[in-house]
Amino acid sequence: MERIIGLSIFDFFGIHRFDGLPVLAFPVPTGIESTTATYSFRLQKNFEPHSDYKGDIRAIKKPARVFVGGQDELFLPERFAEIFDGVRSDIPVTIVPGMGHTDMITKPGPIAAVVDAFPGTWPGRHRAEPPTVRAE
Repeated sequence: MERIIGLSIFDFFGIHRFDGLPVLAFPVPTGIESTTATYSFRLQKNFEPHSDYKGDIRAIKKPARVFVGGQDELFLPERFAEIFDGVRSDIPVTIVPGMGHTDMITKPGPIAAVVDAFPGTWPGRHRAEPPTVRAE
């Protein structure tokens, strides 16, 4: 925590020489290449929302949809619709039941829901009906 505070102070003053230092470590088993075991300050900053996240939402120029796991451990899934509806009601929010934060990119159910939400985007996928999402 001390390192994050110190690097945040440097960041405030525009000093980025130490942004590559590790600040978060996760208990990832060895041999799993698809998972990042350590986050640098730079990576951690890129994953957090901007202070004006509503301005970021307003600035979205292309059609968008939001998918969030119903059991997300990092965000409050029930707040997504409230926030997006208040800023851009044209951006639908789908809560995928039973899925956690990383499940959204590692489990087949949420990935299929995202693919099915954009018919005609991927060759061989032509479903036009709303996606069916099942908790795994």
